[in-house]
Amino acid sequence: MAVAMLAAINVLAQVMKVTGTVVDENNEPVVGASVKVKGTQKGCTTDVNGNFVLERVDNGTRIEVSCIGMVSQTLTARPKMQIRLSADDEVMSDVM
Repeated sequence: MAVAMLAAINVLAQVMKVTGTVVDENNEPVVGASVKVKGTQKGCTTDVNGNFVLERVDNGTRIEVSCIGMVSQTLTARPKMQIRLSADDEVMSDVM
């Protein structure tokens, strides 16, 4: 019985809720950024304050953060994240 309980606790400890905020170089929220578990369709978009929530993410999972006109990032998920995206100068020069 004790071994089964320890195994259940170990499995639960490996899954977490990831919350965070995506901002730009000026610390302004990035609205509508894509935050996705790498290699899956599981993800969400940031709200008007740049906030996001990913439920039931395995510990050590890589997440991809992207937004049009910004340089994408791939990071290791943590329970609380502050992600800063910078402008993609190549995309900006193509627009001009």
